[in-house]
Amino acid sequence: MGQVNALKDFKRGQLDAALMKIGQEAGLGTAEGIKALLRGELVVRTLARSFKHDKTLVGWSLLIPGPKVEEDFRPGIVEFLDGENSICDEELRKRARNLGANLGQAHAEYLLERQNRIPWEYRGDDLVFPATVWNPSGGDRYTSDCYSPILVWNGSFWDLGFNRLGNGWNHHARLVKAMQPFRRKAK
Repeated sequence: MGQVNALKDFKRGQLDAALMKIGQEAGLGTAEGIKALLRGELVVRTLARSFKHDKTLVGWSLLIPGPKVEEDFRPGIVEFLDGENSICDEELRKRARNLGANLGQAHAEYLLERQNRIPWEYRGDDLVFPATVWNPSGGDRYTSDCYSPILVWNGSFWDLGFNRLGNGWNHHARLVKAMQPFRRKAK
């Protein structure tokens, strides 16, 4: 039995050394960092750090990063209520997917930097981006206490906020959809 454990320790030591070498060459640091990368943990952390408003810095966990922004992204508004006064978390996310309006924080931050691309008639609405999901407790599970990004008009400019998915989403909230870009016809 001792020989088996010694062999396992030897192999584990070789694996740690190999992972350390790979990590150093890739600039990832330690063997633990490489193991976290292999488990997928660093991928989510790396995606979170690509956001200008990285909530991992205050202890939140990024559960779902959402899609990337296309270069010629142009926003459109989508109504999601179907006769109800409001809907909550998973129903909002389901409707966003069904309506082709499942955008995330990358889109919100893109628009935050290009506020002139948001039509002025949207200023009375909260723009919701439910494809990105954050857990403020730092856990790895989706609950109604998770948050998604929103853009809110403050009277002078748009602000990025995070709203609890379990809150009721009412007629003041709108989903954002990527509209077809304008294309010039070839002559």
